[in-house]
Amino acid sequence: MAKLTEKIVLDKIVEFKGNVSACSRAFGVSRTTVHEFIRKHPDLQAAVRDARESLIDVAESVLYKAVLNGEAWAVCFTLKTQGRFRGYVQRQEHTGRDGEAIIYEHNGTAFTPLVERLDSLSDSFERAARRAGEGDLSGDGAGEPVDSGSHQKGHDPEAG
Repeated sequence: MAKLTEKIVLDKIVEFKGNVSACSRAFGVSRTTVHEFIRKHPDLQAAVRDARESLIDVAESVLYKAVLNGEAWAVCFTLKTQGRFRGYVQRQEHTGRDGEAIIYEHNGTAFTPLVERLDSLSDSFERAARRAGEGDLSGDGAGEPVDSGSHQKGHDPEAG
């Protein structure tokens, strides 16, 4: 097992293009050991980032050449990723049969889709908030307005 120094780790990061697993194998130590060593040295962290950025640059160059050669996969991939702002977006719609809501079932019991349940809860909260704003805290909408002060009918402030 080699003693790790910034210089030899940097050399391996450059040699293996930022592949920390390859570096650890070259040193005969675990990936965790190399990762921890890199974590303690900002210059090595930067070297790993730079090496990985260079790899992405190479991949982009290959993709560029494939697009210029008219390779359909490359054209499609480029439009889906780089052409999104022009409307080249792939969407997936999730619906049930004939565009209906998806019905979830478990052991023969159908469950209302989550969105519908949330809409129902939202409506309930809105109704409760309106009732509260009107002074009706009874929950049934038919109660008398409640005075929030301490001088309610039958309430003796002196009695505590």
